[in-house]
Amino acid sequence: MPALREALNQGEPLPTQTLDRPGGGKPLRARLVPSPATRPEFLAHPRLRRTSPITHYTAAAAIEALAKERAVRDADFRLGLVVSLQTGCVHYCCRFYDETLRDPATASPLLFPETVFAAPASHVATLLESVSLACTLVGDPSCFLQAVALGIQWLEEKRVDASLVIGAEENHWILADALWHLERPAVITGGAGALCLTCDPQLSCGVELAAITDAQTSSAL
Repeated sequence: MPALREALNQGEPLPTQTLDRPGGGKPLRARLVPSPATRPEFLAHPRLRRTSPITHYTAAAAIEALAKERAVRDADFRLGLVVSLQTGCVHYCCRFYDETLRDPATASPLLFPETVFAAPASHVATLLESVSLACTLVGDPSCFLQAVALGIQWLEEKRVDASLVIGAEENHWILADALWHLERPAVITGGAGALCLTCDPQLSCGVELAAITDAQTSSAL
């Protein structure tokens, strides 16, 4: 999101805030993504009207990463999309199952599609319109390297003209609680980052990827 990007560009860390935990208990810390001053235009897309924060972050990162590509692509342009996640759509999972436990007869079935890992990639693929290959990878923090490797593989096999690789997460008290058990000094946050990889010099921003390592298991334990 623009507000988050501006803060990071200025070297200012996001403030640490407390997440409410149902039932009380220990305070949970998080760095919350600030809301944009104005509602982004892409959220008016029909597919994004009921989506969770992780999809908003993914879409914002995708649009920014493809700014140059969108200006020069033609109708036959083939885009590959790889989304890397660790936890997925936790907000909507909790919301759906909370409604189901409270009263199954009134739980909204509209929420259920947002509980699957592939939801952000599906929405972004529809938003971008030129996606010919899409994949969601789920794993630990090293999973993003595997996502980059997959995007490069698609380029080498000439299955796509560009590969958009995105890593995204969202905040929730359940995630903050889980992180506290694994690495207590750490502070959870949400957001997304994207890389647009291509072999076409016309689409390059001047940064060359020389190599990519295999993903290695990452653990704080």
